[in-house]
Amino acid sequence: MAIEIRTLGGLHVLVDGEEDPRLSAQPARAALLVFLSVEGDVSRDQVQALLWSRLPPDRARHSLNQALHLLRRELGEDWVVSEGNRLRVSERVLVDAREFEARAAGPSPAEALPLYQGHFLEGWHPPGDPEFEHWADRARLRFSRLHRDLRRRRLASLRAPDDAETALQVAREWVGLDPSEDEAQHALIESLARCGHRSEALEAYEVYETALERDDLSPLGHTVAMVRRIRAGEGLPAPVDFPAPDPNRVLAYPLENRTGDPSLGVIGRMTADWVTQGLARLDFLEVVPPGEIMPGGGAEEVDWKTPEASDLARRLARETRTGTLVTGAYYLNGGELEFNLQVMEGPEWNLLQTLGPIRGSPEDPVAAVDVIRERVMVAVATHRDRSLEGIFTRSELAPSYPAYLAFVEGFWKVVQGDLRGATADLLRANELSPDFVSPLIPAGFGFILGWGDFAKADSVARVAEASKHRLPRYDRLRLELLRAVLDGDHHRAYRAAKEASAILPGGSAHYASSEKALHVNRPGETLEILAAFGLKRDGIRGFPRLWDTLTQAHHLVEDHHTELREARRGRRGVPDLIDMTWVEVRALASLGRVPELLGVLDECLGQRWTDSANPGRVMVGAVEELQVHGFETRTAKVLERFHTWHDALSPGERSRADLRFDLGRALCAEQRFAEAREVFAELLRETPDHPESMRFLGTTAARMGDCDTAAHWSRTLAELPSDYLYGRHALGRAAIAARIGDAEGALSLLQQAVSQGLIFGTALHADPDLYVLRDVPGYREFMRPRG
Repeated sequence: MAIEIRTLGGLHVLVDGEEDPRLSAQPARAALLVFLSVEGDVSRDQVQALLWSRLPPDRARHSLNQALHLLRRELGEDWVVSEGNRLRVSERVLVDAREFEARAAGPSPAEALPLYQGHFLEGWHPPGDPEFEHWADRARLRFSRLHRDLRRRRLASLRAPDDAETALQVAREWVGLDPSEDEAQHALIESLARCGHRSEALEAYEVYETALERDDLSPLGHTVAMVRRIRAGEGLPAPVDFPAPDPNRVLAYPLENRTGDPSLGVIGRMTADWVTQGLARLDFLEVVPPGEIMPGGGAEEVDWKTPEASDLARRLARETRTGTLVTGAYYLNGGELEFNLQVMEGPEWNLLQTLGPIRGSPEDPVAAVDVIRERVMVAVATHRDRSLEGIFTRSELAPSYPAYLAFVEGFWKVVQGDLRGATADLLRANELSPDFVSPLIPAGFGFILGWGDFAKADSVARVAEASKHRLPRYDRLRLELLRAVLDGDHHRAYRAAKEASAILPGGSAHYASSEKALHVNRPGETLEILAAFGLKRDGIRGFPRLWDTLTQAHHLVEDHHTELREARRGRRGVPDLIDMTWVEVRALASLGRVPELLGVLDECLGQRWTDSANPGRVMVGAVEELQVHGFETRTAKVLERFHTWHDALSPGERSRADLRFDLGRALCAEQRFAEAREVFAELLRETPDHPESMRFLGTTAARMGDCDTAAHWSRTLAELPSDYLYGRHALGRAAIAARIGDAEGALSLLQQAVSQGLIFGTALHADPDLYVLRDVPGYREFMRPRG
């Protein structure tokens, strides 16, 4: 019995030439087959840790044995050989991925290209165990990079005029497999021109340029220059090789902690950060920021030591096209820290210079870190034959050790979703070391997202902007992102985040680009960015905002089953956070699965409230999602549960403004407009400039037939000062217009709100007042995702 496993471009299992459909219904069994087939020879412990990581060892062992038994029954006894604790796949199992790698390493690497029919396991949804998904992601990245390298080498071998048509075919295949790859598009346009197809080359460029414009991007500079020559009828420039390391792009990787004391782990990152700050002052360099490379635990827990640290450093350097890499380690020697570093040059990572030993105090390593920074700056500048002027005449001081510890604590709290706590730590870092400007950037976002205080965020941003000349380019772009958000210009924010993410894939700006894509109504782009971002990394699983962004994107492209699966995966990372419960509730409501929804609501009743979520808000949000998705008749039980919960609150809790606001929304959903109006009127008396209270007073009046009062509240909203409202007042007026039947006016006001900073997302999608416009073509077009 011949067995063939095809993984490049999907998952297909062929037995004696015929596809076996049985495994498609057994994802765990299929995952086992894929892992064993691709790896070839593994230990049972590896398999159990990968596929059954959540089970106790005895149950994991039983699950593996049972799955192997069933696979042997379907595929024959001898497809896998068990030798003690090892499992080895027999030679009669053919695997395209392994053959792809073998041919790529052979004497004729181009013979591997026909095997690559798409990304690894493309379109196949693996089982929910995060360890297997993490392995699959790494494999997918490995094969896609190998494919890119093979295409690059194949095209380089076809430079002769007689090979032009073959090169064109290679480029066409590449674009077909990966249309978003800039290098592939450049190769296609170049090959078309070399074959004399000038008009087709220009047409291909225009298609490519239009696709990028939808993302507010533009083609690479050398592609633009090439097309300019094609249009002018000039000869083509010399072929461009991608992606050559930039000798002036440098990465100082977090040093390995070899002290045996995890509490000293933060020193490795601190050293890399301070070296980076110094290198950023050399105007001929572009630095890759190290601070966000490895999200980890709190300052007492961070430990950069790993057996593969040097491999990880070189891998990141390749991904970021780094030409100069600074790595190293530190030890405890006689009660002192001892640092040893290396400066290397890519792409072969030849050693340029060693630095050390440099000694310092474990209690306060700043003096040693300062010496390291200066020595690295001298080493890099000398190697580049650059002047050393300015290296020793600087005015800024290294952050104190307590300041850096506060910064690391704040960074980790951002990942955990504790934005208020993060803001306090980040501001403290800057207070302890005023020249330490970088913490002010995430602090500004903390004020926005954790406190809703745009004025304080603006103030913090202005302080940072006064010193932005001292920041690395990555931090300057993150500061530009913050400024664009404060200005309500989400397209500019998206562009800044995309530019920063090109410097450091996997950093906070990379995630921010996915969020900003969502905000400008490009949920499909959000999903693509997050797929590249790496959702299975250890530090990401407990990042609530990421899972909210991911599930919102699936929601807006109407893939609610995937939304629910990802929501549940996200909840496993933060099981007790009510914000993540809401993410699952939103998905269940969109599917109308009320019995399951009620069960999850029961769970949230005992969860700790946060600034953005409480049980009442979750229940009202569920009601509005049910209504928007056509399940109005299924809302009664949720509303009944809301009132039972609300009535059981203490008088002090019921007096909270946010809970009263949610009560008003619930009363509107029940069409108890007179009662709702009283709630919003009282809230407005307490906060006279609150646009949402005015909005609901206007919409309740409209729904009660009082159009004059509705118009009054619309005029009142129009007169509000617009500082930091970001279109909320225009959105309120649009809701009132929708309720009085003025669809054209509502659409005009919605467009105005977007121009003032209103963001797209599920809150806008589920707006109960705007949804009355669902049959209006202009509204459907307004809400239609753009990418």
